[in-house]
Amino acid sequence: MNQNNGLARIPLSRGSSFQIYYEEYGTGIHATNIPSNKVLIWQAFEDAIALLKKKGGRAIKGNAMKGKLGDRYLPLDSVEGYIAYHTFHVKKGETTLRFISALSSILEWSGYCKNGYGYIELK
Repeated sequence: MNQNNGLARIPLSRGSSFQIYYEEYGTGIHATNIPSNKVLIWQAFEDAIALLKKKGGRAIKGNAMKGKLGDRYLPLDSVEGYIAYHTFHVKKGETTLRFISALSSILEWSGYCKNGYGYIELK
């Protein structure tokens, strides 16, 4: 990303892609596949890696499109649930914005993780 003036194109598993760029104040990354007023702050990446380490290197992604925080679709020990709760301070039973596609794709692109179907795994 640094060699491209803070811009990068990230592939998605279904063949499409999205762009990422640094947030202007250095707090994280903007991704074109999430609302423009939302930032994937650095803490989200750190929390995702911390959860994966806690879970032995692999965790389910979670599904914010189908569930509310803490239910069977978005458990607190899923990557998306963990980040919603610990990083963005969403309360149990509430809905959250879906960040998992951008986050998991960036983690794979950066070489930290394997972005599998329904799970993320540390490399």
